[in-house]
Amino acid sequence: MIWKVVEKTSFIGDPEFDKLSPWYTKVTIEFVDGKMLVEEAVVSKTVAPLMPGDKIREKWRMLTDGIMDAGIRDELEQKLLDLETVVDVTEVIKLLGEVGGVLE
Repeated sequence: MIWKVVEKTSFIGDPEFDKLSPWYTKVTIEFVDGKMLVEEAVVSKTVAPLMPGDKIREKWRMLTDGIMDAGIRDELEQKLLDLETVVDVTEVIKLLGEVGGVLE
């Protein structure tokens, strides 16, 4: 699913953007009916200020909603948040295997 979106994506560098900010980003989405959505960000939300943990979790859940079983998502989230305590990473790999079709 995600790879179909990637195939339809173009990345264009613009030296003028670098003058605004090293992280300046502009995203334009064109729909088949001709409508367009444009969003701009001078600085990434992950750069300044840092995104707090609750916002990261909120974004993770929003991005995985409907494409990943909520129970597996929650278990995977907890393992990743406590990664330094995971004795065997195959636990994480098995959970990722449960959602194998997501990135196809």
